[in-house]
Amino acid sequence: MNQSTLRWNLLVFAILGMSVSQLVEMADASQGFDMQEEVHLQPLPLAGYDFTDSGSDAYGVFDLTFYGDAETIYDLQRGHVLQLGGTGSALAEDAVLEFRGELSICLWVKEGADCPRMNILAGQGWDETGRKYTFSVQRGDERYFEWLVHKWGQTALSAKHFNQIPGAVNVSDGQWHHIAVTYDANDLDGARKIYIDGQLDGIFDSLGAIDTSFSGLSVGDAFPGASDSFSSFVGWIDDVGFYDTALTPAEIQRIVINGLSGYNPELPVYVFPLDGAELAQNSLMPQWQAGLSSVSHNVYLSKDREAVAMRDPGAFLGNQTSSQIELTGLEWATTYHWRIDEVNEAHEDSPWLGPIWSFATLGTRPIDDIESYRITSPNRIFESWLDRWPYTVDGQQVYAGNGTGMTVGEYNEQAGGYLGSVDAAYEGWFSLPLEYDNTQPPYYSETQRNFEGPMNWTTNGQTDMAYLCMHHLGTVLPPSNLELSGDLYHVAGIWADSFETLDELAKLNKTDHCTFVSMPMQGDGAITVKVESVEDTAEWARAGIMIRESLAENARHMAVVVTPSNRAEYLYRQYPNGGTSSRSTGDPNSIDVPHWLRLTRQGSTLTATHSADGENWESLGVATIMMSSEVQVGLMVNSFVDYKTPCHAVFSNVQVNGSSDVTLETLTNIGRAINDPDHLYVAVQDVHEQRAVIVHPDDPNALLVDGWAKWLLPLSEVEAQGVDLSQITQLAIGVGDTPKAGEFRQQGGRGKFYVDQIRLIAEE
Repeated sequence: MNQSTLRWNLLVFAILGMSVSQLVEMADASQGFDMQEEVHLQPLPLAGYDFTDSGSDAYGVFDLTFYGDAETIYDLQRGHVLQLGGTGSALAEDAVLEFRGELSICLWVKEGADCPRMNILAGQGWDETGRKYTFSVQRGDERYFEWLVHKWGQTALSAKHFNQIPGAVNVSDGQWHHIAVTYDANDLDGARKIYIDGQLDGIFDSLGAIDTSFSGLSVGDAFPGASDSFSSFVGWIDDVGFYDTALTPAEIQRIVINGLSGYNPELPVYVFPLDGAELAQNSLMPQWQAGLSSVSHNVYLSKDREAVAMRDPGAFLGNQTSSQIELTGLEWATTYHWRIDEVNEAHEDSPWLGPIWSFATLGTRPIDDIESYRITSPNRIFESWLDRWPYTVDGQQVYAGNGTGMTVGEYNEQAGGYLGSVDAAYEGWFSLPLEYDNTQPPYYSETQRNFEGPMNWTTNGQTDMAYLCMHHLGTVLPPSNLELSGDLYHVAGIWADSFETLDELAKLNKTDHCTFVSMPMQGDGAITVKVESVEDTAEWARAGIMIRESLAENARHMAVVVTPSNRAEYLYRQYPNGGTSSRSTGDPNSIDVPHWLRLTRQGSTLTATHSADGENWESLGVATIMMSSEVQVGLMVNSFVDYKTPCHAVFSNVQVNGSSDVTLETLTNIGRAINDPDHLYVAVQDVHEQRAVIVHPDDPNALLVDGWAKWLLPLSEVEAQGVDLSQITQLAIGVGDTPKAGEFRQQGGRGKFYVDQIRLIAEE
């Protein structure tokens, strides 16, 4: 392969967005396939409309006649386009195009506001066979393409593709989209294809040879010359092309980039950056392949697309002979538009106006968004973020643990393995859950992320990025809630069990888990309530009343409740940190809800009673519980599911000491985990094992935040500690006294926090 051929191959693959490795793979597979020959074989349309000269057919003789409000306008992004306001269309009445075994239609389309339906194209037959094909995007509860081809008067193929499914494109976003449809009767597995913006978006089966010859072509409506607002399109259409072959993906992508012909040798073609590229740098060297006849190039660049489109002097960077230009000092988080006009003063067609391209300076570079982890090796979250626990691969232990108190990941029952947290995410679906326990040696907890190869946190040797950024969450706000409506209390309560014994491995005492709406009460007294309803989140979800010595999770108390299974139950704890006892009315449906409940305190004797009518009371149980003089009384609810699933209960007729002139308004989630304060730090290590440690500026309270907080770590501080930012091998997140050789570490606490969206950023 000579240098000229290689140059063209690289050019064409740059057009298609392919990498050099993909080029090598295709070159091997094609045994010397010459892309230059492929470019020259790009099919031309049988009929094509770019609307630069009204409705003229640029490739044939089938000109369009405009009806109703159809007209051409100048669009800053596309140039001359067809505009349709809902009462017009464009018709080539005598158009006769033969499509039998193969067919392709391409066009650009942008939907306008209040578009009832999107009948974009229709081929008409003026006899009993009716329309030979229609191509539209219908509006309903969901948007989809409808691509119909009729065979001998019958609807022979109907392919509907919904665009709300994951990975599909929403074409109703008010933006320009390139649509292409192809048909190949010999492709039995994928005869009908739909492409959006050059990418395959739907495949459908074959119907064999079809007769789509027709007389009459309607653009913008399903009926020729129609002005029916129900069937007419509202919006803009450009570059409509008809081909008597099933275009390949490569051919379609060239049409997306270069227009209906797919190739214009006089126009420049970008090599870098690709159109629409998002770059984590603010200095770059745009390069392009010069047009065939060009001698020099007029270069335009601006944040204002209109300035580039109109060749505004403020956007003109100058005329040059080089096919590359150095750009420095670009603004971060900014979209730039650029174009190259090819110039040859000796040529009568000069200048050749190039297309407008764009790129964006993101001002950010991702490190880990926590979205790519799965339950199988090697993509398990704890294989990337190493912690205290060993793990195996194919039955063999490959990691022995890092000896700290850190645990990474959460067990996802639905997935059947450990993943990121789905309950707390700053962006996307997952965050990195980190549970620390510094109550045992070595008194610190750390997870390390070892990169497969050294990461370069610089650009061309310069530190463009100023910060390492991550978002962290210390606690998760539960969905508990209290609403007062007249004398009704609407309470949403959480937690898996009111009186759950937690895992001893976690070194936690027996605790209560519930939502409690309370007020203080001195000495003897009683609380009475009518439970109007309790949501059926689980058989043993609970809604009732409680007298509690304090709001501590392991305090003395007595409660009487009803359940969705229509039971009444009382529960009590006689000693702090002690076990709980309970008794219920027995089988399900032993009571009816609504139901009345009452708790009475007289000295150290607490009595639980219940009633169907609020007049005739029945005892559930009596217990002796020594409490302080002041206690908390109120409503309690728990869902018997988890901390994120609320159970809704409604209460009425609340009385404390016989008085209804009271308001319960202090909502507490009993047993809610609160992190112990400790030192949160990040460590960065380079290929020379030089390690920099940065402690959070809110130390030691960074782990106590009740919502997502952004932490910016200046890379200058990392570099100041001797770390080579161009060769980063490890990122660690830890809690506790930072590990330094020879230093004594103090015992700390325990807790859990979440990290998400770890990245480099250029500016605050």
